[in-house]
Amino acid sequence: MKVEEAVFETLTKQYEIAKIQEAKDTPSLNVLDEADVPEWKLRPQRGLFAVLGTLLAAALASLYILAGDWWNAAGDDSGLKLFARTVCAGVAEDFARIPGLRTAAPRFARWSVATPVAAERVQLRSKP
Repeated sequence: MKVEEAVFETLTKQYEIAKIQEAKDTPSLNVLDEADVPEWKLRPQRGLFAVLGTLLAAALASLYILAGDWWNAAGDDSGLKLFARTVCAGVAEDFARIPGLRTAAPRFARWSVATPVAAERVQLRSKP
């Protein structure tokens, strides 16, 4: 009986050592296909992106300049200008209520309805 137990223990140890050795010898990554260096670059097309970005920036800058000229040329009693100022005043009030965004309120406050006459016109227009 003792001989059988000794043989069993020895074989068990050898089996565990063989499993550990097999795990060490087994590669964790098999290369299926070697990579080739491309002959020419396909993407990203940096030149096209640079040209499109430049054109987009020029278009947005032109739009910004034209909108600023239109805003300055419009009278203070312009309906759209009064509407924009009213909306900005509302946004400033909303931002003032949010604790993390209190610093954004002064940026919108400068566009708010500046004169009592303009504020009265906005109130008159909002009533049916």
